[in-house]
Amino acid sequence: MAKVTLKNIVKRYGQLEILKDICIEIADGEFVALVGPSGCGKSTLLRSIAGLESIQSGDIKIGEQIVNDIEPKHRDIAMVFQSYALYPQMTVAENMGFALKLKKIDKQSIQNKVEQVAKMLDLSAILERYPRQLSGGQRQRVAMGRAIVRDPQVFLFDEPLSNLDAKLRGRMRLELKQLHQTLKTTTLYVTHDQIEAMTLADKVVVLKDGKVEQIGTPLHIYDAPTNVFVAGFIGSPSMNFLKGKISSQYPHDFITTHGCKITLGNNQNIKALLDRDLILGIRPEDISLVAAPQKHSITATIQVTEQMGAETHILTYLQSPYQPQTKHDVEELFIISKKRDIRQAGEPLYLSINAEKLHFFDALTEQRMNTHV
Repeated sequence: MAKVTLKNIVKRYGQLEILKDICIEIADGEFVALVGPSGCGKSTLLRSIAGLESIQSGDIKIGEQIVNDIEPKHRDIAMVFQSYALYPQMTVAENMGFALKLKKIDKQSIQNKVEQVAKMLDLSAILERYPRQLSGGQRQRVAMGRAIVRDPQVFLFDEPLSNLDAKLRGRMRLELKQLHQTLKTTTLYVTHDQIEAMTLADKVVVLKDGKVEQIGTPLHIYDAPTNVFVAGFIGSPSMNFLKGKISSQYPHDFITTHGCKITLGNNQNIKALLDRDLILGIRPEDISLVAAPQKHSITATIQVTEQMGAETHILTYLQSPYQPQTKHDVEELFIISKKRDIRQAGEPLYLSINAEKLHFFDALTEQRMNTHV
């Protein structure tokens, strides 16, 4: 095991800069998820750490050694790809032990190691099968087993679960978590799925356009996103956003662009936000339904409902004093109801918003405001 340090990493393809001054520190034994939309540079960063891509500037350090000019096979890392890349002509046992065979380790030691890892991954019964005879989940386990038998300092995972169906992906997430708790090997995990990042990682790195937007624990990023992009990317369903200003009269209301009012309570810590163009962020679970209009409730109209079984997802638009000109002018709120609400499009809803859970961002920079309600 080893810590991984990335200092001022820059990667270009011609004049196109893919990675822009990336600085990340991964502690020994830490599980770090690199998350972001397609094209943000997360896979390029992982491949650069592995030595499969060269960087233009900066330092990649594994343990105490800078590995910029060291060949991939000498970096003591193991990588699991999205495609698994198993050798079709080899059995499961041969695939798992191939890297050890290349190192000229004796056959008995290879067999012992393969059997030990196979038992850990529940592969003992299929060691003599070929990849074509395996399910997607079994192939994924074999790919992980091939990495584990090498006993590397660092594991690199590049979207290893993206080819699996939803149920199997959930099961594999649990197995990966348990595996890391057992092995305690430093792990970097690339994914575009923020649920994987939230559930698996000790620390999450959010990337956008080749830059680090925020680094922190999953819950810290969820509770205190640094900007609108992170706030919208982390969380499923994503955060709601409304543009507007806070009224100067006390007690203060947030007044949206279309005139809807959201009461902020009696908190005095928002004086720095007065008379500024703001974006208000509200997570769907912080909006609750009330049976009838109340003093500080707001009125909305249902657009779409999604029955999820244990809960209901409801997309609404706010009823405002100003008539919107087009459907694009409508201010929408996505709500999670913990009940099986059977509602139809066009029905009115009365909403209560938890004022203690609001997030404020500057409308121009889209950066989080330091003042908390």
